[in-house]
Amino acid sequence: MTLHVYTAPFRYRGVDRFDVTRKSGGKDGLPFAPSWRILNPALQARREAERLRKCARITERRDGAEAGAVVAQDRQRADELEDWAWSDYVPKYMAEMRASEKLFPLAWDALCARELVSLVCYCPSPERCHRRLLAELLQDACGAVYEGER
Repeated sequence: MTLHVYTAPFRYRGVDRFDVTRKSGGKDGLPFAPSWRILNPALQARREAERLRKCARITERRDGAEAGAVVAQDRQRADELEDWAWSDYVPKYMAEMRASEKLFPLAWDALCARELVSLVCYCPSPERCHRRLLAELLQDACGAVYEGER
């Protein structure tokens, strides 16, 4: 039996829903959730990037074309901040999951024994989210097939 893995935003309510968040994943999802140690800096970077983009939108509306350089600089800083945070986060999450496989083999076995799962979390998109990283890890861990985002 092959596990088919989807990823989805937290609002997804299908019967195959599996919450892998630190905040609400519960005992089943916690072995797959990032620790607060790596999650908090990533969330802080995301909030700062959103703040920079909001400032850029406000400045652009208020000052129009003459604010072009300031707006571009804020957007570039936001992108760079998110790039840095993601490049810092990924290896740390992967290391945590390698440790999790050893610490929680029954949880990993139970997840791999399913036929279908949709990994959910609060991130707005899977591109920079642990739910996609976990889906990819499951391909190696148990031959799962990642079917994409719902």
